[in-house]
Amino acid sequence: MSARYSETLIANSYHVLWEQDFAAKYNKSSFEVYIPDSEEVHVGYDLGFALPLRNFKFNGDQFFDWMKDRIIRTSSADSAFMMAYFYQYKILDYVARLSSTRNKSTKAGLILKGYIASDPAYRIELYTERKLYANRTRRRPFSQHEALCRLAKVKGTDVFYCAPRFLMPHGIPHVSKRSLSDLNLVQVTHQVPTYRDQETHYIYFQTITGANAQWCSRPIPAHISRERDLPPLLTPKQLLQLMKANFLSYSNDEIAIIDFKELPITDEDLSREKFLSYLTMMPECTRFVVFSD
Repeated sequence: MSARYSETLIANSYHVLWEQDFAAKYNKSSFEVYIPDSEEVHVGYDLGFALPLRNFKFNGDQFFDWMKDRIIRTSSADSAFMMAYFYQYKILDYVARLSSTRNKSTKAGLILKGYIASDPAYRIELYTERKLYANRTRRRPFSQHEALCRLAKVKGTDVFYCAPRFLMPHGIPHVSKRSLSDLNLVQVTHQVPTYRDQETHYIYFQTITGANAQWCSRPIPAHISRERDLPPLLTPKQLLQLMKANFLSYSNDEIAIIDFKELPITDEDLSREKFLSYLTMMPECTRFVVFSD
């Protein structure tokens, strides 16, 4: 794979289009975006030339101070409405003939779903292995895929895999031709399998446009969202409730679905240690958007 072609590059090429779309639909004139893991804000028309407002360029500690101040001082003149969305970008792979697929259950299952063995297919790989961190001395408690599935237990979250409708040899469409229709959004719900086995798993598509999408290895229909509900606008308190709900979904396997708006916010939740533990548990694809008029 080219070092210049990656999931991150695809995400960076499309994030502004999504956020401008959200701003237009919410009738907001400007916005700032906070990305927890990178501790930076991306705004404007191009990543290389972004000039974020100083008030919104946070690291984790600063974000805590900003959130706590607005949760406590609900009448603050510069309090903001926020939204959170979680779009995990992927690279689309080309399978020249479905019959060449090594996994027999995948191949047989897809044929039963209408795929043709001699025809090509397309797929994106799901990362189901828990990654190492801290100089490879510790392993994360959940894989990227399971983290998204657990977040999807939180009612009202906007969790999707973004599958491009273009292949690596063709490259990302030129910025003048780029549009949100270049992407298929595959919805992640709390019912999607978490795949804790040692196999490699994919989402398969019968065509490059995303037809007949299936979660594999044992094919289960995947839903591609054509008309999506907008992520809800949140107050800072509600965003903290969402972060807390995600944390609880990680720590309790028995939770099927959780309504974050029903969670109480305690003094402990407004402590720096607890807040940062909630923030750290958010998936890597987390985006917090702050709208201002």
